[in-house]
Parts: sequence; structure tokens; C-alpha cells
Amino acid sequence: MKIEVTAVRLITPKDTGLRGFADVKLDDILVRDFRIFHRHGSHYVQSPHSSFKRDGQIVFTPIVELPEELRMHVNAQIISAFLREKEKKDESASQSTGK
Repeated sequence: MKIEVTAVRLITPKDTGLRGFADVKLDDILVRDFRIFHRHGSHYVQSPHSSFKRDGQIVFTPIVELPEELRMHVNAQIISAFLREKEKKDESASQSTGK
């Protein structure tokens, strides 16, 4: 299966560890809004999900569930693309401030 990260959107870091979003094309299927987190010194990816309240608690349900091996490949490509995008942003910021 062909895996292509089509977009990475960096955001201002949140207290939750959320750092950005990514869209991924799996062959001809586009899956939007994988979440990219950084916690405890490492990055990880969370698949798109919906949420609802049940008994006063927020419950998350995945929109897409990928087989384990495919999920590992997708996550690795998302994190690589995220790190490249973050490096470009950091370089651009340091050039604009003269550092």
C-alpha cells in the first residue's frame, strides 16, 4: 500500500501535548486529522476520532482503525514529516530573528 503524508499542520503547543495534525493518503483514500503529540520526551500519533459524552464522561471512538503493521508505518511517516516541517519552521524563525 502506498502511504503519502499530504499535509502537516503545526499548531501552538497545547498543555495536552498536541503539536499538530496530518493528512495521509493510503493508496487512493485520504484520511484527515491524525493528531501529533509530544509527551514524556517522545512523539506519537493518534488516529482521527470522534467524541461524545456518556454518563458525564467524554468517550473517544476511532473513525479509522488500521491494522497494526500499517498503523506503525503510517505513524512513522507522519512523525518524520512533522519533524521536517518543524525544522523548517524553526530555521525560518531563527533566520527572521537573526539567530
